[in-house]
Amino acid sequence: EDAQWLVENLNGNIPQGLDTPVIVRFAQAKGGGKGAGASEGRPGPYSNGAEAQAWGGKGGGKGGKGKMQSFIGGLIAQNGLPGGKYSNDENCLFVGGLPADCTTQDLYSLFTPFGAIPANGVKAMTAADGRCSGIGFVNFL
Repeated sequence: EDAQWLVENLNGNIPQGLDTPVIVRFAQAKGGGKGAGASEGRPGPYSNGAEAQAWGGKGGGKGGKGKMQSFIGGLIAQNGLPGGKYSNDENCLFVGGLPADCTTQDLYSLFTPFGAIPANGVKAMTAADGRCSGIGFVNFL
């Protein structure tokens, strides 16, 4: 319901500070079911497919995950957070026309007031240079 409102009211609008319209649509056609290629065990909807590691022991070493990231990843892998794992279903939104400096946190801050979003349920896609490629995805519960 919240996702439908966002699609109807944000799609095609030019937000203050941007020059081009933002595209907000369902990532899959309504009733399309689960996304093809969605695999079990991934810690996030758009990760590289690496399994989340359970939290334990000391963490945060150079180049490694910190304790909090490991803890959250473990909870997600064990389906231990309310709302369960994300699901690329009929509540997944595609968001286009994003500026190059948009981050995943920016998308989360923008869309979380409109409804519950599971852990790792938001992703601003990045280009090879690390900047936003102009698109993102938001999974609502």
